[in-house]
Amino acid sequence: MDRRSFLGLLSVALLAPGGIRKAAASGSRQPLTICVSLDTQRLVVFSGVDEIASSPISSGKAGHATPTGIFSILDKRTFHRSNIYSNAPMPHMQRLTWSGIALHASNHVPGYPASHGCVRMPDGFARDLFAMTQLQAHVIITRESISPQSIRHRTLPDALSPYDRLMAGNLELRLDTLDPHADGVEVASAGQMNATANDAGSVEPRSPLRLFLTRRTHRELTRDAQQLLNTLGFDAGAADGFAGPRTTDALRRFQREAGLTPSGSLSKADIDGLYEAAGKGDVPAGHLYARRDFTPIFDMPVHLKAPERPLGAHLATVSAITAGRATWSGLTLTDRPAPSVAGLTALDPETALTATQVDLASTLDRLQLTPSVAERLSRELTVGSSLAISDNGLGTETGKGTDFIVLTRRG
Repeated sequence: MDRRSFLGLLSVALLAPGGIRKAAASGSRQPLTICVSLDTQRLVVFSGVDEIASSPISSGKAGHATPTGIFSILDKRTFHRSNIYSNAPMPHMQRLTWSGIALHASNHVPGYPASHGCVRMPDGFARDLFAMTQLQAHVIITRESISPQSIRHRTLPDALSPYDRLMAGNLELRLDTLDPHADGVEVASAGQMNATANDAGSVEPRSPLRLFLTRRTHRELTRDAQQLLNTLGFDAGAADGFAGPRTTDALRRFQREAGLTPSGSLSKADIDGLYEAAGKGDVPAGHLYARRDFTPIFDMPVHLKAPERPLGAHLATVSAITAGRATWSGLTLTDRPAPSVAGLTALDPETALTATQVDLASTLDRLQLTPSVAERLSRELTVGSSLAISDNGLGTETGKGTDFIVLTRRG
């Protein structure tokens, strides 16, 4: 039997009643991606790039719109009651945000928007999906229907074998300063970053690495400015990304010396001037964050080619690793940079207003990773690891107990 015939028979089996439970029992090693289309009011489950199940849904009605973007399952409860809407029952609840958005079962799934923002599913399907998923499984919510596609790109790292990871050893160093010019800023101990090995052939399984590429927005650039002002002797206080009176005073003094308007407010000209005065070269336009098990582990500035162009919104996921080679799947969401992002960054405001979809491969072409960073990512990569991309920085939904939640926008 050829692969196409096999997949055809498999899809019939999985899309039949009880099919999701059969797929769960089969122990498929490829990570699941759940895609929800608000236009078609349908949810589709993918194993790697193969569709294995689908269901009608009901999303948020007018005034309670379901947000679009990249989410992951944060919490699962067989039975849960809403603490927002009159203790309403939410069986087989799978939480997507801590602000109240979830997948859950309902006896009212009319095929049109009818919820208060959650994604409702029929009882039987919700029960079977609940049995199949694990925490951190990605859920993608879009207006249109989209599906993951295989992608291979030189920027996407491969993975080291367990033996090579062991031989690489614990190469991570904890950094005690928020230096924007170092290879990374550790926010967790090195032990959290590396597998525990008993021998070259036995490495303790690790949770997926979650990466997020975005623009260096106001907080990161303020942190840069504070670090550089301190380096130049202007005493801006702690490099925490928040411009208090001490930072404002230090910035005014630098602006006077540099012949800039002494406003005390940070502008792109000030950032460029600080980098030049400190001999640090071009300002990094991008920032790469990493989490594992909902916990931040490091972040670092990265350079982008053509920084004036939008990055778009994307998700790339490792669906398999064979002999150290990672198989990636990717998808692209419709999105638009927020107007506030163009302020301090190199993003061209005119382009930002018109671009809603950017090709994933062209965005990856523009990402410049140093060899040491690429090697570090290879050591940490596992099946299910992913890279999310957005112009709009760390949103308000990304926080304690989450992966990177990317909210998309059309206007």
